[in-house]
Amino acid sequence: MTLGERIVYYRKKAGFNQKGLAEALGISATRLNYWEKDKREPDISMINALCRALGVDGDTLLGRLEPEENKKTPSTDESAPGDDLTAEAMQLWGTLREDQKKAVLSLLRSMSAEA
Repeated sequence: MTLGERIVYYRKKAGFNQKGLAEALGISATRLNYWEKDKREPDISMINALCRALGVDGDTLLGRLEPEENKKTPSTDESAPGDDLTAEAMQLWGTLREDQKKAVLSLLRSMSAEA
């Protein structure tokens, strides 16, 4: 399986369409399509963003490990719940309208200032 095929597989598994994932990553759908068709490859920062958005680690996305060999359990990896929350947040972000995104950012900024 190529990197592009894995991106498509994990995008669908995470419940994203191409447009939603592209928006969550802050890129164009065309750019994502090039990756999925193996016409171009994402740089390392985008690999990291893809992993967060899709809820997989780099070894899995890059094909170094099979998904079954790379599953994390909460008892062995304390960061797993946060990864799930990040993936869900990225997925939901891709479904928001521009005005809703601005409202969410405003709320996050105010919450961050309180911390």
